[in-house]
This record gives sequence, structure tokens and C-alpha cells, in this order.
Amino acid sequence: MSKPIVFFPHDTNSRNDQRLQKLIMKEGMRGLGIYWSIIEMLHENIGTIELKEVERIAFELHEEYERITNVIEKYELFEKDDSCFWSDRVKRNILDIIDKSKKAKASVEARWNKYKNTTVSNNDTTVILSEEKKEEKNKEDIVNASPPAIEIYPFKDFWNDYGKKIDTVKCEAKWGRITNIEKKLIKEKLPVYISATPDIQFRKNPLTYLNGKMWLDDHVPKHNLFHSNVHNKHDPGAGPVKKLTQQEVDNLKF
Repeated sequence: MSKPIVFFPHDTNSRNDQRLQKLIMKEGMRGLGIYWSIIEMLHENIGTIELKEVERIAFELHEEYERITNVIEKYELFEKDDSCFWSDRVKRNILDIIDKSKKAKASVEARWNKYKNTTVSNNDTTVILSEEKKEEKNKEDIVNASPPAIEIYPFKDFWNDYGKKIDTVKCEAKWGRITNIEKKLIKEKLPVYISATPDIQFRKNPLTYLNGKMWLDDHVPKHNLFHSNVHNKHDPGAGPVKKLTQQEVDNLKF
């Protein structure tokens, strides 16, 4: 099944970007073509591609593996870690696309309900039926234009990773309203929070975690709370850091 076409903005002066100019100097316009092909692929994959897919990309573009790797890694055009690479600009584009899609759907629903709930005379029935068909077609077009639904982090995986299984139904309903971008961030940040709250009784209820978007907070693992009496190297005037006793650490609530 083919993927829906998603339109994204393309700056008319992007070729003047210093990073792209360096790319063109080293790789030529061939390198620029590879860059924009990868940008298209990132939009098809919710902004992130696994590094193990680079070989497939090289095959698809009929290019050498080394040249594709150079475009991804050498010119500061993409961000990467040990397993994936991505573009923050592409992620922002996808969030904008999702937001516009939601607003368009809400507008269609509002007009649809207006026509559906309006009492009309027999003379107006044909007109209203025609409008209803147009609205139905618009709804189908919007659905088809939405970004492909890819399960980045299934609820059951989050549920097992979180460990504190309370309010399952409410949490699963909330999970269904969270975007794929947010789910990816949760997948990346949750291990830090779990490490910071090894005692489940001090861990927030999962619904509180999701509603409060706590994956955006910084969580310090418990073992990092043990400090010797040394001065803060970032603020020498702050004085020595207090060393917590084991009892004080055990009493902490996260």
C-alpha cells in the first residue's frame, strides 16, 4: 500500500545555507540531491530513520554506501545517536502537519454537524444532500492526506516498562491521544525516570506522568544524590555540597 503524499516547506534560499554549500563543494549537486531525498524519507518516517537503514537508502538511490554516510554525518545536516539519525526541522514540520490536520478535521466536523442538525424544507433538501456529499469527500481527503500511522512505542511496551500498573483503561485512552513524536521522547526519557525512582511506591501514577508530560522534566538517578563535601565547580561561591545520609535518601519522594 502506497504512503499518503505529505507536503512540506522548502526554503527558496536553502542552497545558501553554509552547511549545504560545504556539501555541494565536496559532493557536488549529486550530494544535494541525496540530501533532499533523505529529507523526503524522514518526512515519510515521522522524522527519524535507523542507521541500519542507510544501506537500503544507498540501494534505493543507486549511490555508494560511503557517500550516503558522508551526507548524513559530515556536514552537520542531521542529528544522530548510536542507533538513529533525524532532523529537528523535519520533526517541527511533522508537528505542524499534524496540527493543521487536526484543525481541518475539527472544521469539517463542525460544518458537518451544522448541516446535519439543520431543519430544511423539501426545496432545500437536494442542496443540503449535495453539501453533505462534498463534506464527506473532504473528510476522506483529509484522512488520506494525514501522515502514516506508525506505532513508534506501543502502549503495552510503555505499560511494562513503567511498572506501576494503575488506571489501565484511562492510561491507554490517554496514550491514544499522544503523538508519535511524544511517544518517541517518552521511550527515550522513561529509563532515566525509572532509574530515579527504583522504589515503585515513590513513582508517580502513570496517568499523572502522562498528563503532566513529565518526560520533559529532568530526573536525577538516586545514586547521583550521593556527593562528597566538594565545592560546586560551576559555582565556586555556592559552598560545599551537603552529603545526604542513607536515611535521608530513602525518605526522598520523586
